[in-house]
Amino acid sequence: MKKALKLTAGICLVGILAGCINTRTPITGAMAGGIYTSISSGFFVATPVRPLKEKYIVIKENVTSESTSTNIMALVAFGDSSYISAFENMLKQAPGADAIIDIKVDIKKKSILLLYNDTTLVVQGTAIKYIKKTDK
Repeated sequence: MKKALKLTAGICLVGILAGCINTRTPITGAMAGGIYTSISSGFFVATPVRPLKEKYIVIKENVTSESTSTNIMALVAFGDSSYISAFENMLKQAPGADAIIDIKVDIKKKSILLLYNDTTLVVQGTAIKYIKKTDK
């Protein structure tokens, strides 16, 4: 029994040292808890570095999209927490909008015993419509 326990512990140690079992969150690098994790972290804020050349009108402020991907026991993974689906969802909330500006992205991560893991992408921004020269 002791031999089997030592062998299992050795395999786990090798997996952790080799990077096969990673308890760090992919976004922040913060160490996730081995038993339970519930963290939120700001990923980035994207504001225009220079003024947009095109003129625009604000269609809707504080448009938000949340999407989750789930992994169960490293056997089953499902969900769509991609940026593209988040932006598509945001544009649906603001009919007539062409783009999203002033983007803020947060990540929420939950895990239990490394058996159940949820990662939620939260994207917030301002929906705009570009003014075309013919729209004057």
